[in-house]
Amino acid sequence: ELYKSEIRYVDFSIGKIIATLKDLGIYDETLIIFSSDHGEEMWEHGLIGHGHSAYRELLWVPLIVKLPASLSKEERRIDVPVSTLNIFPTILDICKIDYDSQHLSGDSLRPLLESTPGEFKEAPLISTGLRYYEDRVSVMFEGWQYIQQVITGREELYDLKNDPTAQVSLSTFSPDKVLKAKEILRLHEQASDSLRNYYQISEQEEVTLDEETMQNLKSLGYVN
Repeated sequence: ELYKSEIRYVDFSIGKIIATLKDLGIYDETLIIFSSDHGEEMWEHGLIGHGHSAYRELLWVPLIVKLPASLSKEERRIDVPVSTLNIFPTILDICKIDYDSQHLSGDSLRPLLESTPGEFKEAPLISTGLRYYEDRVSVMFEGWQYIQQVITGREELYDLKNDPTAQVSLSTFSPDKVLKAKEILRLHEQASDSLRNYYQISEQEEVTLDEETMQNLKSLGYVN
C-alpha cells in the first residue's frame, strides 16, 4: 500500500506539471520524457527493493515520450528494446542541439518516434553497478539475458522468450550464447575505455568531503 501511495503521489505531481504547461500554452510543443533509474523487486527472486540484483524487474523501466506536436501527434507503442542511455542523445536530437554522436554511449531514438519511422540500429542492453552484494554485469540480446558476477565469475543465462521471469538458468546448456554475451561485454568495455580516455575520466583521485556533504549523502542512503 505504501508503494501504491507513492505511485499515486507521483501521478498527482506529474498531473500538476502537465496542467501548468497547458495553462501556459506550451504543452503541445513541449518534449516530455518519463522514465526511471530502476525498477523494484517484489519477491520475484526472494528479495524486495532494488540495488541488489540485475534481473528484469530491476532493469525494465517505463519510457514514455510525448513529442512536440510538430514532429508527431500519433500515439503508439514501440516494442523495440532500448536503453536509458538513449534518452540523452534523443533530447539533443529533438531539440536540435549539436552533439558528437561518436562520443556517446547511446543513439537517438528519434528515428523510432517520428510518424514515419526511420532506421534504428537495435543494440544489446548492458547494465552494471549494484548497491549491495557482489557487483554484477548484465547483457540482454536477441531475447536472452546473461548475468555475470564480477568477483566470483558465476554465470547465469536466461531465455527471456520462454522464461520471462528468469527462473531457470541455462548457462551450462547454451555455451554458444554465453560466449556471444561475453564478446558483447568485451566490446562494450573496449568502447567504454575509449570514452573514458576521450573525456579524460580514466584517472582517479581522492577528495575530502566536508561534513555537510557527508550528511547529505547519508540522508540519501549512499553513506553509512
